[in-house]
Amino acid sequence: MIRLGLDPWGIEKKKGTAEVPQTIFLSQNTVNPFNARTVISFALPKSAFVRLEVYNTLGQKVRTLIETGMKPGNHSVIWNGEDSSGREVSSGIYFYCLKTRDKTLRVRKMLFLK
Repeated sequence: MIRLGLDPWGIEKKKGTAEVPQTIFLSQNTVNPFNARTVISFALPKSAFVRLEVYNTLGQKVRTLIETGMKPGNHSVIWNGEDSSGREVSSGIYFYCLKTRDKTLRVRKMLFLK
């Protein structure tokens, strides 16, 4: 299950306009370690084509969570620990990577436990 648009911190200004960050930011996933699902949040200072991907410790891509154009602001996605084929991944360390077309790259580590 992938769900976009969740703002776990509630960083919203009055009248429903989201606060625009100054730089690209990739937060540590919550909860970490996780079992059933985890939330990965990030912020964009301007509109960008974004890819958010999960890799195993061998550097193999496990799943692409986001691959689309996005508006500036705070964004989140929920990852349920499944690979691209819908199979649950094994317990272990995984890395998630945020990339934009202008080659901006941010990486964080997470731990999946069954």
